[in-house]
Amino acid sequence: MSRIGQKLRDIFPSVNDTPETRYVKTMSYSVLFMIVFLSVAGLATFLHTLEGDAQTTVPDMVGQELPVALIELQERALYPLVQLRTTDDPSLRGYVIDQVPAAGALVRSGRRIEVVVSRGAVLDQVPDFIGDQIDDVRLAVRALTGAGVPLIEVGTVQRIFDEAPAGTVIEQSPLPGSAVTGPLRLNLVVSRGDELEQIVVPSFSGLSYQEVIAELSELGLAFAFEAVPAPPNSDGGDVIAQTPTAGNTVQVGSVVNLTMNEPGNVDEDQVFGILRRSLPEYPLMVELTLEAIFPNGNRETIATIRHPGGLLGIPYVVPDGTTLVLSRSDETLVRQQVTAD
Repeated sequence: MSRIGQKLRDIFPSVNDTPETRYVKTMSYSVLFMIVFLSVAGLATFLHTLEGDAQTTVPDMVGQELPVALIELQERALYPLVQLRTTDDPSLRGYVIDQVPAAGALVRSGRRIEVVVSRGAVLDQVPDFIGDQIDDVRLAVRALTGAGVPLIEVGTVQRIFDEAPAGTVIEQSPLPGSAVTGPLRLNLVVSRGDELEQIVVPSFSGLSYQEVIAELSELGLAFAFEAVPAPPNSDGGDVIAQTPTAGNTVQVGSVVNLTMNEPGNVDEDQVFGILRRSLPEYPLMVELTLEAIFPNGNRETIATIRHPGGLLGIPYVVPDGTTLVLSRSDETLVRQQVTAD
């Protein structure tokens, strides 16, 4: 033990050393200590760098709810950078709709991953349009329409007589405050005012049936034609009688019954006729469309009129074999094929 103690005294500085020897020993051990310290620090830094270079794949989070996506990132030592964005689909609220980098990308652990989450649609409840003017409602709905699928569009507009000023929305469906879960049609009931508009019936005698149809449509009157053989040496096609007669006052939407001469200048391959039907009485005037489907498959609209129901008669001249289709909105009321006698 005395030998070991003596060697340690010889190695380490002691009071028995000369000042020069003690200085040399002190400096030597200081340098040695610094070398060891720097080596340990370098090794620790190297190991930490190796740990930070660990790589992992980015999970596919699109379509997942945000909490689920965050757990997946946490399990892979990745950190989220959440961004919120409005969408056209209200049902996507709270779900991941995009991510950067894309799923499957290889990244270092500890990297931030951009996660885009839907905050829902700009509109999540049906607005209250009751009391607004119909023109203002159309503008408001148009303003709510983004670049994608419109969330709300105006559907059926029914006009009834009411004490509210004309053009005022008095009912709506869906009701105000209803949840918007997807694209919907807003059906409205609009006031026509509390007074029935009266019109003086003009004289249609001598006018062609095409001219009469155009004028009646502008006046807001419905019509029902019937035809009789034209006199000899007459081109026909003109109106010869009407009920109510000229000068009578009627309400908007009333039906004018007209008698016309059969046209005499119809081509051989064409057929003249009148589509006559007795329709149910409607509480409001409805839009009716008569369409011709020609034998070659082409289609043409013969007339589009507003009608309150009851007797209907629409003249037509079409090729033999044409199919006539009378419809209300998307509902087919009459479908018949035209054949020459």
